[in-house]
Amino acid sequence: MKIKQALLLFFAGITALTAHAQTFKCEAGFKVLEDKIKAKSYDDAVPLLPALIKNCPKYNANLYVYGEEAILNKLQYTRADKDKKTLNESLLSLYDAQEKNFPNTGAAVKKAMLLNDKKLGSDADVYKLLNAAFTAAPATFTDYAPLQLYFNQYLKAYETGTTGITQEQFISKFGDVLAQVAAVKTVVTEKRAAINAKLQNETISTEEKQYLSTTAATEKTLDAVATNMTKAASKYLNCEKLEQYYGANFEKNKANAGWLQGMVSVMYLSKCYKSDVLYNGAVALNALKPGYDSANRLGYLSQKRNALPEAIKYYDQAAELQQNPELKANLYNDIVALYRISNKGEAKKYIQKSAAANPKSGKPYLLLASLYTSVSKECNLSDFEAKAVYFLAIEALKKAEAADEKTKATVATLTEEYTKNLPTKKEAKAAKKGKGDVVTFGCWINESVTLPKLK
Repeated sequence: MKIKQALLLFFAGITALTAHAQTFKCEAGFKVLEDKIKAKSYDDAVPLLPALIKNCPKYNANLYVYGEEAILNKLQYTRADKDKKTLNESLLSLYDAQEKNFPNTGAAVKKAMLLNDKKLGSDADVYKLLNAAFTAAPATFTDYAPLQLYFNQYLKAYETGTTGITQEQFISKFGDVLAQVAAVKTVVTEKRAAINAKLQNETISTEEKQYLSTTAATEKTLDAVATNMTKAASKYLNCEKLEQYYGANFEKNKANAGWLQGMVSVMYLSKCYKSDVLYNGAVALNALKPGYDSANRLGYLSQKRNALPEAIKYYDQAAELQQNPELKANLYNDIVALYRISNKGEAKKYIQKSAAANPKSGKPYLLLASLYTSVSKECNLSDFEAKAVYFLAIEALKKAEAADEKTKATVATLTEEYTKNLPTKKEAKAAKKGKGDVVTFGCWINESVTLPKLK
């Protein structure tokens, strides 16, 4: 019995030592690869990959990240077709190994794109890979190119009429893809905003600078992709069909943010602005996942429904959630336009918010000047005061030019126009006013002006 126990302990020890040796081998090999990548010695790194992938496939997910970097770099500087073919085959094998050992991390999508871009596989092969990847993990589609390719291929499959894809399935898939487009855009937008906010107070890293550079046009590109998808799908869809499908499925999905994002994206881009189904979905989405895009969209939809108080509420929410100073200021300017006739006091308040949000813009001061000159009977101004208010307008124009020199020509034109409306010395005398006197305006204006020497 003691001999048997001793043998068991012996073999257990041997197994542990073997496992330790294997771990150490993987650790040492991976460290060598990592050092080569950090040193950008890609020619030395590529030959290390086969043994590491074979013997240590699950050791570290970065094995595949480093391997991809090394192979892609080699491909960039390889000219011989034979060598390119070998490297592309290595990259395909690497993606296969990654998908097997670290599934749903984007390898299948990359493989599909490589097969498509290099014409290494058929459309059927590419579609099969993309469809399986999107069905299993749509979040692995983190770039606009595979999203656009997948939708185009799904659309082709639907158009053939031989794949068994129903109209309901097509609408559902369309929504899922657009939801992922929106999700990718949100990630990019928020990361860019965070880096730009950091940039205001401290130095950003090289990686952060590179991210700002490489994603400069990403948001617009994603918007264009979504628009293109909608145009392509419009041959088979209209607001009536969309309302019927989403209306029938709304109740069971109204707490599902992903489904709502798809529904709202599809119906909004299809311009079903007056649909109650779209509006209810947009409200539900904004409640579950409030953000700039969802609130701004609700503002527009409310405006289309002539529900101006609601529109202002949502635009205000969108502005508060927006970190980009220009976009924030633009939203406040939009609110000014809605208030301009009905409530000039509120319009002035949002002009001030716009100026504070983006001090480099002259537009809010131009709006303020225009607002001052629009004063009418609502403030019960005397004839002299109605002319004296143009002094305030001219002061606002000066602030516009100080904030943004590009407004110089506009300011000059308006200043000349406004000057013609200023009170004369004779009119001031009739109102018992002269140089140095202070004219105070109540009402929504709530400002004072000291009269200069009048002509």
